[in-house]
Amino acid sequence: LGFLYNSVRAFYLWRYLAVYHTDHCSWFAKVDADTLVNTWALKERLQRYFDSGQPHYLGSPKMTNLGSGRKLRFAVNTAVLSSSLLRTAGHWLRICIDDLVRRKLGRGAEDIDLAYCLDQHGGVEVKAVGGRRELMSRGMAKATNSPGQPLGKGGAC
Repeated sequence: LGFLYNSVRAFYLWRYLAVYHTDHCSWFAKVDADTLVNTWALKERLQRYFDSGQPHYLGSPKMTNLGSGRKLRFAVNTAVLSSSLLRTAGHWLRICIDDLVRRKLGRGAEDIDLAYCLDQHGGVEVKAVGGRRELMSRGMAKATNSPGQPLGKGGAC
């Protein structure tokens, strides 16, 4: 399908996870291929500061202007959804896939399209998972246990 249709592929991934795996994991993340994530630190941060039973859409927020002129915040490079939000969004994702194909022939920017879908159907806006200038691949190591120690078992898969 090519790079232009990544939005459709990503939406089908989120939809599949929503339908078949929300009872198995507390958190779900989709990361761009060129992005490094310290998964241990991310897991620790999610467990400490967020409740997966609440509808959370997390990442490193960035702003875009929609064609309507409205501003929309989206998670750039990495999107993290709680099981609660993904379970609820399962139905929305099917609608958003159809809308994406009708409006843009399936083409788009998957991170912006996900934010648009969550905003349109649930009023859900991305929240920062880390500090303002913190990238998903830097600084999050501060959330880990002492060096070389694995984090405890818990909710993230």
